[in-house]
Amino acid sequence: MFTTTLKYSWIILLGLCCLFAACGDGAGEGEGTGETPTDSTATEIVSSPALDEASARIAENPDDAQVYIDRALIHGKLENYDAAITDLDKAITLNDTIAKSYLLLGDMYFAKRDVTRAIKALEAGAGVLPRSKEIALVLSRYYFYNSEHEKSIKSADAALRIDPGYAQAYFHKAYIFLEIKDTAKAISNLQTAVEQDPEFVEAYTELGLLLSKRKDPLAADYLRNAVKLDPRDNDARYALALALQDQKKYKEALEEYRAIIKESPQYENAHYGMGWVYFQMDSISQADAAFKLAASIKPDFTDAYYMRGLVAESVGDVKNAEYYYDQTLRIDAQHMNAIAGFNRLKQQRK
Repeated sequence: MFTTTLKYSWIILLGLCCLFAACGDGAGEGEGTGETPTDSTATEIVSSPALDEASARIAENPDDAQVYIDRALIHGKLENYDAAITDLDKAITLNDTIAKSYLLLGDMYFAKRDVTRAIKALEAGAGVLPRSKEIALVLSRYYFYNSEHEKSIKSADAALRIDPGYAQAYFHKAYIFLEIKDTAKAISNLQTAVEQDPEFVEAYTELGLLLSKRKDPLAADYLRNAVKLDPRDNDARYALALALQDQKKYKEALEEYRAIIKESPQYENAHYGMGWVYFQMDSISQADAAFKLAASIKPDFTDAYYMRGLVAESVGDVKNAEYYYDQTLRIDAQHMNAIAGFNRLKQQRK
């Protein structure tokens, strides 16, 4: 995600775009490290019945580009990347107008951590197929991964010239603009993404998170849309609960936390959030119980221990306050709030 609170990360927008998604439309997602390896000896090819069947089809149709693409996909799943690249080169030689060949070729190089060749493969595809929005977008993602932000924007814009309603391209541009610290343009592109695709859950979630940081009351509305579209997305629901509590809509926030816990009882942040809301509502015993549950689920949850200390301090229970502040600092000796808590207690003794 743009922020670090939810599951979405920069990497899910990159690479392996169709390798493990059966190349549906050639524009899926995946991950890699971006390092270009040095030359090494070829690894032994892993075989399988599916690979043998694909080879038999090639023997029967040696001039059909598609059968080489099909075998390359199997090679990729088996991590036979060099063999996959050989098949894709052959497919392109036979028919250079199939977008999937270039997309898969980029995938294979990306899987080998060779971003430079992945980019070159997609650039070649864009040259041959300038009307392929999928190639333009994936190329934009690779440029972004390679920190070539200007090229990434231009390639995403190329995809949008082909299809002005391409929501994924607006979503990706939002990532680029956030990376270069232009939050306003990031928000604008996310808003356009959901306008073009009203069921774009990730875009609603990211938009809600960005607006939450700005304390914008519209944040909750976007996050409600995300939750409505995917009620089981606890991360989006958690973001909604945070937005609601920021707006001091504590009862509504508690409802969202309860919904999360019903779906995922071990979601420690939801228990912590409930504790925080109860504390704001002066429901001290309920707050402490929620923080206790959060710490039991995640024994190194420093903030949960700290809040138990703060709860104890708020009712004058100095002994337990000191104990939980101490527990916090045993896990994180630099926890500033716990240090401040100890200092407050010391001042009270004077």
